[in-house]
Amino acid sequence: MLIARQPVFDTEKQVIHAYELLARNSGLSRFSPPTSDYHSWFDIDKAVLDLADQLLKGELNLLVNVSEHTLAVERRFHQWRTLILKLARKHNILVEVTELVTPSTLQKRWDSLRSMGVELVMDDFGTKYSTLTRLHDFEWDIVKFECGQTNGYTSCMLEGIDACMRKGIPIIAERIETYNQAVSSQMLGFNLQQGYFWAKPEIVLHSQLHTRV
Repeated sequence: MLIARQPVFDTEKQVIHAYELLARNSGLSRFSPPTSDYHSWFDIDKAVLDLADQLLKGELNLLVNVSEHTLAVERRFHQWRTLILKLARKHNILVEVTELVTPSTLQKRWDSLRSMGVELVMDDFGTKYSTLTRLHDFEWDIVKFECGQTNGYTSCMLEGIDACMRKGIPIIAERIETYNQAVSSQMLGFNLQQGYFWAKPEIVLHSQLHTRV
């Protein structure tokens, strides 16, 4: 299992705005969700948080993902929440709610997530459950959009971008891999950008994680 950090770059101020902690199976070429195994998701969510305090120094923002599997199970959610609250004493934490988190699970956990005092981020707008309905139904601090490799942003994404602008919600462009993508995204209002064009993920841990039942 590889754990890495990748910066979110502020193109206006020309500084690193935040680091996102990422995890992937070591056999894969890209950082992506681990496996479909129910327990693996929680183990990875927890492993990232266990290492977070060591990996991030200073006062930069720290983005961490939370999965459906962590949010859905009471015991695991409270373990994860305890770790987040501990980190939040030292760092500005941004929690990314992945697009695979179901509406029922998010509704169940929203008040508890909000009470943690961290910023809540909708990940991958326009994918799976990260919809316009979800954008309007909850008070998000940030919304992330993934730049397409060929067609840029879909009409659904453009509608989401417009909604964020009207609500005053900051937006982040992900998977920016070329100069043209960076420029076109900035023209749409994406001053915060993340992707290989700016920096590849820096591997900070390579280890074997053992899942627990």
